[in-house]
Amino acid sequence: MKMHFESHMTIPAISDIFCVLTNGARVCLDKINYDETKGFVEILIQRKELLEVKKSFFWKDHPIYSQKLTDTILTIKDVVGMRIKYDDRLVSECNSCFTVLFGLKINQNELYLGSVEESRGIVLCQIFIQVKKINIECVDI
Repeated sequence: MKMHFESHMTIPAISDIFCVLTNGARVCLDKINYDETKGFVEILIQRKELLEVKKSFFWKDHPIYSQKLTDTILTIKDVVGMRIKYDDRLVSECNSCFTVLFGLKINQNELYLGSVEESRGIVLCQIFIQVKKINIECVDI
């Protein structure tokens, strides 16, 4: 799968697609490449393969995932800054890797990845990426 999206504004449907594709993905801090001079971030993630999307009784979409992990490179261009906040337990107990909660969130000129533990009030890792415009590419390898 290869997907590329570029826009000066956030489009909810596109944001939802990236959320579904990256929900539950594994991210390791040593697999994040940020080049400040060229203005891009590459993140190697392991995401669950999306099998299908089913409709519920109220017409809400429910993604169905396989347990097979797919290596995917998430490339974000036109980056003006990146900030990673993490708890020491991420390094000591989790080998610097975390599972993404609710996928990649796109909000105006900021992209966000957060850890599953946030749902319990524990912030294990948060990645904030500031961009000039939304320019994201997602490629399976």
